Amino acid sequence: GTADAPRACHLCGPATEVFSFNCNMSGNYPDVDDYGVIQIRFANGVQGRVEAGWVFTGGHGGLEVIGSEKSIWNAGGMVMGAPKEERTPVEDADKRPDRIDRLIALTKGEVAEDELAADVTCCLDAVAIMEAGYKSNESGKWEKVAKV
Repeated sequence: GTADAPRACHLCGPATEVFSFNCNMSGNYPDVDDYGVIQIRFANGVQGRVEAGWVFTGGHGGLEVIGSEKSIWNAGGMVMGAPKEERTPVEDADKRPDRIDRLIALTKGEVAEDELAADVTCCLDAVAIMEAGYKSNESGKWEKVAKV
């Protein structure tokens, strides 16, 4: 349920500890957690929350980031806005290969070394955050994220 938590590290940097709750809400696959919420404390002082699941009841679709001054959400395309301000479109980043295209680019040597290092760090962070999240779900307490 909280598998999107590592994506928050792209925005906020390394996570230091998490508090997580996950469960099987739908009953469709009783041995699988299909809903989860994870609170994340980042090294730079930012706190965030990621909520994910297979059980969806409506609301904004996809990524939604709520900040102290502005927010970003999907409104038929990503937009940024704040109360009493005009919303503005978020510019798309340059397209980069992903999934199979990324694997092909990797085998052709078309992915820079620093980008590969960032990918590996992201993968390691994902495992560390998820491990801490599952520990937190069991303990009911904040759990430290292992440094990688």
